[in-house]
Amino acid sequence: MVAALPALMFVTLAMLIFTGFPVAFVLAGVGIGFGFIANAVNGGAILGHGSDGIVLSRAA
Repeated sequence: MVAALPALMFVTLAMLIFTGFPVAFVLAGVGIGFGFIANAVNGGAILGHGSDGIVLSRAA
């Protein structure tokens, strides 16, 4: 699944560019959308949770 994300992102971007929305909004939307997808596939590690559900924190 993870290996297919760049190709899927490119195809999604190519399709949405031709919808008539401003390019900046399409780029931002696709980037944010696929960021959330990558976060979900990664087990939430970007948002501070490890793949095993343990909350990660920095030691002070």
